Amino acid sequence: MSPPSLLPVPGTPVDGHVHFYSIHDLRTSLDAAVGSMKDVRINAAKGSGLSAVGVLCLTEDARHDAFSGLAEGRIQVPEWSIVSTGEAEALWATRSDGTRLLILAGYQVVTAEGLEVLALRTSVRPKDGAVLDSTTRSIAQHGGLAVLPWAFGKWWFGRGRVLIGHLASPDRVDLYLGDNGGRPSLLPGAEPYALAGKHGLVVLPGSDPLPIPGHEVRTGSYGFVLEGEVPEERPARWFGDAVASLSVSPPTFGARVSLGQFVRDQAALRKGSAGPVGSSKGDSDLRGVS
Repeated sequence: MSPPSLLPVPGTPVDGHVHFYSIHDLRTSLDAAVGSMKDVRINAAKGSGLSAVGVLCLTEDARHDAFSGLAEGRIQVPEWSIVSTGEAEALWATRSDGTRLLILAGYQVVTAEGLEVLALRTSVRPKDGAVLDSTTRSIAQHGGLAVLPWAFGKWWFGRGRVLIGHLASPDRVDLYLGDNGGRPSLLPGAEPYALAGKHGLVVLPGSDPLPIPGHEVRTGSYGFVLEGEVPEERPARWFGDAVASLSVSPPTFGARVSLGQFVRDQAALRKGSAGPVGSSKGDSDLRGVS
């Protein structure tokens, strides 16, 4: 089963899986997102009155907290200004030319079973190491959106059985599946859209940049589209309501990597040249940030 595609799009592009790693240049991340998201909008011309070109959903691990750094002014990005939307989980990022992005707080944790879970649109960080059911319930209780993202090898064997069992449980909380731009179309194994169709779920894809030098240019390169425009007032609430109203997986934009690029990316990760996921460097060390 393939994701629904629609280009260009009249709605709002959303990258549902974003990392601001310490080895990356944050200005490049934001500029790349603008470039990719403008390319898929039919109404992104200058002066169109857009409140935001697109939405970036942060998925920060335990060693990163760029959202707080941006919100508190500890992280400054050249040519960009960051202000609160008035909501704890949302920031406006405005470039010097007036182009604007909505940045939503969110986290990535690993459960006791070894499965990754994303908590979107929430300022409450879930705990790593809790069981899957407790993790998703905690996210929902704090107003976040729980997403089980595809990750290479994470849906195989024992972990795959845990995932399938949880999806089939009548007692689970509402959740979503995630796809990402690093999943090559030719890779065998569980495919997010097939699982979503079987279990009546919605897929929320994103770019998922890896902790590899230069990967920040992928920010905003893959994601989904929500109907309508981001409102000036309470945009985080709008996002949550828009996602909750989805009955089928939304249209996607962008493209996933080729099999060859996937192999090169995995090799770079395993060489250790990029450092571990969740660098020990402080977020104030984000390159390109003054």
